[in-house]
Amino acid sequence: MLSMLVISRRKDEKVRIGKDIYVTVVEIRSGQVRLGIEAPDDCRIVRDGRDNEEDFLVDYDQDYNS
Repeated sequence: MLSMLVISRRKDEKVRIGKDIYVTVVEIRSGQVRLGIEAPDDCRIVRDGRDNEEDFLVDYDQDYNS
C-alpha cells in the first residue's frame, strides 16, 4: 500500500525527496501550480495520467531551457 504525505508550500519553497531530488513551487496562479523538479540525469521523471508515458518523458533541454 502506498502512503501520501500532504504538505503546504509557498512560491519558491522546496521539498527534498531522498538525497538529491528537489521539487520547487515555481508559480501559483489561477488554481494552477507550476513545479520545478531538480533530479540527477539518471532519474526518469514521467508526467502521470497520460495514455503513453513514453511520449511524455521530461526532456530537460526542451522543457527547461526554452
